Amino acid sequence: KILDTGNDSGTEQWLCAGIHRDDRTSDEAIASRVSSENIESDNNNNQHDELGQQSTARELEAASTNCRRLGGGVRARALAADAVLSSAGYKTIAVAVMTKNQNNTTAHMRLIGLISMLDPPRLDTTATLFCLQRAGISVKMITGDHQNIARETARLIGLGDRILPQTELWPASATRDEMILHADGFAQTMPRDKREVVLVLQQRYKMVVGMTGDGVNDCAALSQAQVGIAVEGATEAAQNAADIVLTRPGLSAIYAACYESRLIFRRLRSYVLYRVAATIQIV
Repeated sequence: KILDTGNDSGTEQWLCAGIHRDDRTSDEAIASRVSSENIESDNNNNQHDELGQQSTARELEAASTNCRRLGGGVRARALAADAVLSSAGYKTIAVAVMTKNQNNTTAHMRLIGLISMLDPPRLDTTATLFCLQRAGISVKMITGDHQNIARETARLIGLGDRILPQTELWPASATRDEMILHADGFAQTMPRDKREVVLVLQQRYKMVVGMTGDGVNDCAALSQAQVGIAVEGATEAAQNAADIVLTRPGLSAIYAACYESRLIFRRLRSYVLYRVAATIQIV
């Protein structure tokens, strides 16, 4: 779907991703289609060369209107398009080319467009999250992604909408610690921030914390948590920092481990109580 950025001086090539939602299910991945728009200011006529089949997403139509209202700034239009894509769960990369003047002395970058990428939740995440919550296990999302992306991901997997930015984690205070306890997640975090969340839950609220991760930026939090879990495909550094390494895709093994461990604990507890009672009876 083309984001209509309006007319501007010169000729610009804009590349951005369209969004198509299938309302029949929230678990299916969002499909993107790429289109291009040529803007010619000489005749004030727009020529469109579509690279993909157009979608009918209403949010892109609204973004198109907003882009036109913003007027002549390329930066403003790019930021508006990025905001729309990020709110739908897309990550974006800006593409630019270097141009020089006729004397080849002065070079500057000219924006070509935005390329969107989608990193959807794992297929079993929603079901696993539901089972963990029913088992009395609180789940929080800590990600380095933009806050808009984090909120959309939380919506897709059925997590709460209280996703806060990294800036809320500092400075440390009693109010901050309580906010960490009740938050559903944090976005735009650094490795230090992830470890801080784990530390607060452990030291302030005496919780047993499990942490999942797959990258080098998760190593500090994985090693700090009582149960560090490296997901399938994690880097070697994350696997070394973790206590458990998943070998199958998905997160369902985490709930299975919790379920089996509780069964084992109950059996051990029952056996200990029986032996104590039998010993007292004999004495």
